[in-house]
Amino acid sequence: MSKWQTFRDADHVMENDNRRRILETIKSNPGIHFRGVCAALSMQIGVTQYHLQTLEKFGLVKSQKDGKFMRYYERNDVTGEKTMAILATSTRRIEKEIMAMLVSGVDARKTFKEVSRSTGVSMPAVTWHVNRMKKVGLLKNNSSLVEGIASEYSALCEKGLMLQKGRYVSRTCGGGS
Repeated sequence: MSKWQTFRDADHVMENDNRRRILETIKSNPGIHFRGVCAALSMQIGVTQYHLQTLEKFGLVKSQKDGKFMRYYERNDVTGEKTMAILATSTRRIEKEIMAMLVSGVDARKTFKEVSRSTGVSMPAVTWHVNRMKKVGLLKNNSSLVEGIASEYSALCEKGLMLQKGRYVSRTCGGGS
C-alpha cells in the first residue's frame, strides 16, 4: 500500500512501525504528553504529530487537553474521564502527594498549611492544585475525594500506572518522589 492511499481499517493503520511504537509507548505511559512521546521515541515533531492524528482518527488513541499539554491515552473501555484525570494528576508531584494523603486516610485531615510544609511549596500553590483537582472532578468542594476516586486510584497504583520521578513504575502511589 502506498503511503498516500487511505486506510481501510485500524489493522492497516497498525502496519506502520512508527504507529506501533507510538501506541506501545502510550499503552505503557498513559497520559504521556506530546513532547514526551517525541522524546521517548526520538521522533521528530511532525512525524509524531502525523502518526498520532492517524491513530486518533482510527480510534486507537484518545487525547485530552490538560492545561498547556495534550495528553494521550489508549482508547479502551477502562480509560474513562476520571481515570484520565487521575493519571494526569499523577504527573504533578504536589497533586500526587495530596491524592496519596487523601486516599491513605492517615493524612486526610491536613490543613493547607501542613500540606504546604510537607510538599515544600507555598500555600497559594497548594490552593491552586486543590482547585485544579476540584475542577477536573477529583475533589468535592470540601476538598474530600469524589466517591469512587480512592478505589480507582488504588487500582491504578496496583496496575503500576502512576508516575514516580517522571516514569511509570509499579506501586508508587505513596506521597512524594
